[in-house]
Amino acid sequence: MDMPLSRAVEGWLLTCRARSFSPNTLDGYTRTLKKLFVFLQDDPPIRSIKSKNIQAFLIAQPVSKTSKLDYYVGLSSLWTWAVKEGLVDNHVVRDLARPKGDTLQVEPFTENDIKHLAHEATGGSFYKLKMKATMLLLLDTGLRASEVCDLTIADLKLKEGYSIVMGKGNKERRVEFGPRTGQAIWKYLASRGDLESSDYFLISRTGRKLDRDALAHRLHDLGMRAGVTNCHPHRFRHTFAVMFLRNGGSSLALQRLLGHSTMEMVRVYVKLSEVDLKDAHRRASPVENLRL
Repeated sequence: MDMPLSRAVEGWLLTCRARSFSPNTLDGYTRTLKKLFVFLQDDPPIRSIKSKNIQAFLIAQPVSKTSKLDYYVGLSSLWTWAVKEGLVDNHVVRDLARPKGDTLQVEPFTENDIKHLAHEATGGSFYKLKMKATMLLLLDTGLRASEVCDLTIADLKLKEGYSIVMGKGNKERRVEFGPRTGQAIWKYLASRGDLESSDYFLISRTGRKLDRDALAHRLHDLGMRAGVTNCHPHRFRHTFAVMFLRNGGSSLALQRLLGHSTMEMVRVYVKLSEVDLKDAHRRASPVENLRL
């Protein structure tokens, strides 16, 4: 008897967990499969699913190009496993053209944006202390939203000015932050009273751990109050990268701090920082301004 898709998915997800796939990757795979089950309106044998069914599913999804690429990658991973397990004869996903993701738009915050956000987050309330510490940490380290949400008190070395971070692929790395960021973090944590080393850095007023969606929502609200549009965690990451390079940081150091496995994304930041410097020189050139 051919194995139902749901049973195959169960085995595949167990394999993913055994291989220590990150929670975010597993969540993404699970969401993709839920959408596929809704689309198929059934639980067919995995062997009966053809390329045309996967293609129709991808076409029917009203999402961005990048999301469709994520769906393709998740389904391709499932069928790679299914082929190895002998559950299917053909890799029906690889028979399809790989979707192209959206062109990445990197738009750092301006200096005025950052000043407005910092001003809005300045104050003695629990909310403002938390938001000031969070935005400075994001800006000073370029951490991903999920990485910030997973930080515990033990991960933050305030005296030494660094944090231990668990990044993509369960790869641990060290990121540095300055004294001002450390001071903001200390003030926020001090407002919470006695803490255990296992307590999370980011919590709600009721003590619940914040996830990346909740963090994104709070940063969006902060931006709205500060008059800064498009305020989200990854924009802080972009801003850190560009300003790090603009202020003399090396591309190799940036790659390590951001936790990138390749230089591909770093090259985007390098090109953008070079454009910034070129524009700045045009505005500030002594010879041009003095018309010599």
